Amino acid sequence: MTIVKCHRLILRISILTLLTMCLRFLSNSLLAEEETYPEPQIAFSPLSYICYQASGTINIDGRFDEASWQNAPWGEDFVDIEGPVRPLPAHQTRMKMLRDSEYLYFFAEYL
Repeated sequence: MTIVKCHRLILRISILTLLTMCLRFLSNSLLAEEETYPEPQIAFSPLSYICYQASGTINIDGRFDEASWQNAPWGEDFVDIEGPVRPLPAHQTRMKMLRDSEYLYFFAEYL
């Protein structure tokens, strides 16, 4: 096989490969436009919590007797991520959070 024939063969293969790739891309693009996604079963309404700066040192001791913890508000009681379609948890669980320049502190309790 001469060099010219070899180059022509490579060029033909390259063109066929390029055309095949283009056709695959176009068919995938057309299929993607036809896909539909079901509406979520629950409303998207995430809760929020304002995490205040600690006014003093926080001791990691499992208690929350520092003044900063006393001033931090409790968050909403924990519920299942799917909301009212699921039963309430067996225990009431709630949390508080604080921060300082280095750390984020969590305190959670269940009743």
